[in-house]
Amino acid sequence: MKRHYARYTLEKISRITGCPRDKLEAVYKLYASTGDPSKTGTILYAMGQTQHTVGSQNVRALSMVQLLLGNLGGREAVSMPCAGSQTFRGQRTRDFWLISLPDM
Repeated sequence: MKRHYARYTLEKISRITGCPRDKLEAVYKLYASTGDPSKTGTILYAMGQTQHTVGSQNVRALSMVQLLLGNLGGREAVSMPCAGSQTFRGQRTRDFWLISLPDM
């Protein structure tokens, strides 16, 4: 994985997204700081995150970021959709289903 992601430098991500490098780095540092037990991070996402052929993988990736930072289980530390209707996504508003956890 390290080799795969090594190609995504801040310069390349900046070029792809159009977001200046310094702002990307500031956002990354700010969100990474939520890995501290005294802080929490919440990711809110909208339909643009899910309405793709890889929408489920996108949401799962957000959950993995939360897991890596230790943000799941903390107060207000979740990834959740922002939908106009509370019943729009139903059960899928949770970060993951127990049946999708890896075998340990």
